[in-house]
Amino acid sequence: MNAEELKAALRALGWKQADLARRVEVAPTTVSRWIDGDGVPGPVAAYLGIALQLQRLYAEFVAPPARERKRREARPKKAAAGAAK
Repeated sequence: MNAEELKAALRALGWKQADLARRVEVAPTTVSRWIDGDGVPGPVAAYLGIALQLQRLYAEFVAPPARERKRREARPKKAAAGAAK
């Protein structure tokens, strides 16, 4: 995985460099070095690949379709139980 692929993976996952550093237990400066072209270690590249695949699987099989999400978000919220009338 090169620096551009790393940046693309972080964007796709919605992660910042600090998020990756925390998840793989390295200093944020280490992730900065990877971004600057030092090369991403194989296990970290594999971890990112798995995270991207899990995100795709979640979107495909778990998350409701965009239409359903929009419909749910558009519904008015029900009043809390026991609220004064």
